[in-house]
Amino acid sequence: MSPAEVRVEPVQTAGQLRTFIDLPWLIYRGDPLWVPPLKGDVKKLLSPSHPFFEHARVDLFLAFSQGRPVGRIAAIHDQNYIDFQHEEVVFFGFYESTDDPAVARALYDRVKAWAGERGVKVIRGPMNPSTNESCGFLCQGFDDPPSLMMPYNPPYYLDQAEANGFKTCKELPAFLIPVSDKLEFLAEPAARCRKAMPGLTLRPIRARQIIEDLAKIREVYNEAWARNWGFAPTTLSEMRHQAKELKQILVPDLVKIAELDGQPVAIYVALPDYNQALSHINGRLDPISILKLLYYRRKITRVRTLLLGVKKAFHRQGLTALLMYDHYRSARELGYKWVEGSWVLEDNAPMTRALTGIGGQAYKIYRIYEGEVA
Repeated sequence: MSPAEVRVEPVQTAGQLRTFIDLPWLIYRGDPLWVPPLKGDVKKLLSPSHPFFEHARVDLFLAFSQGRPVGRIAAIHDQNYIDFQHEEVVFFGFYESTDDPAVARALYDRVKAWAGERGVKVIRGPMNPSTNESCGFLCQGFDDPPSLMMPYNPPYYLDQAEANGFKTCKELPAFLIPVSDKLEFLAEPAARCRKAMPGLTLRPIRARQIIEDLAKIREVYNEAWARNWGFAPTTLSEMRHQAKELKQILVPDLVKIAELDGQPVAIYVALPDYNQALSHINGRLDPISILKLLYYRRKITRVRTLLLGVKKAFHRQGLTALLMYDHYRSARELGYKWVEGSWVLEDNAPMTRALTGIGGQAYKIYRIYEGEVA
């Protein structure tokens, strides 16, 4: 197929948005490892009412060939990221394409033109729509389904990106850690931390004070991750929105705040890997699907740790060991067998050492690409 035979159109109607959301069901038809997302959740994420749109411009595009949808992409200009990182970048995201170089070229060319119209030279992605959600193309670990809120794609997406001038910008390993009694060696450093910080408490998130606790989680997150590559601070409205979406699957003993004399100093946030249940309901929540979800959630064996961080002023005081020990002990008591720590920056040596030190292995790697507008 030649590029001239591929037509790329902006998403402007409700029908086009449905086609955009439905396209992965065409791409992954027959793929046993793909986990269909909940269509309602994707629609909310792409809706202008989502708080991400308060600081970002997002345009969606569909590729057609012979009247059939064959690909999609989003172009993203996030002022929040630009203001914080002092870097002009256009991101691409929500990428899907058939295994056709012409489709990929048409999609990437459209985003390059979109960036050029705004005078931006650097394009990076995929971001769906930012590092605060899901990001990256899977480039290693194609033999296992993705965990909750982690991406999945065919291997040929890597070839398509590289054929269109994109090069590796950053890789993001995901670590898998077995939950076992072997982690008891963390008990001693955790106890030393508590003894050295007598005013320290570590408590679960409180459902009745969730807004107050979210503000504390956001405070630690925005400070602890501020120097990380690709970071953009999450707004309070974004965190409230995500909490509302995830409230039904939150397990308090897997989301904890460490406070010193009442002030938040460290956090960890983990969720049951609901992808193990969502894989059975094909993206829709009807009465039958809800019953299936209730049944299969009892069979979840893995949790995903989204966040584990300490404010800079409290580094090297044993808080990471304390958080890890409490987290994996809670996971074991709740009956989980595995914890996925994802994602981690490839050059985050301290966290890599900590995770490998407790038996973790980098079993998946995700890749962010970068290209330039000619």
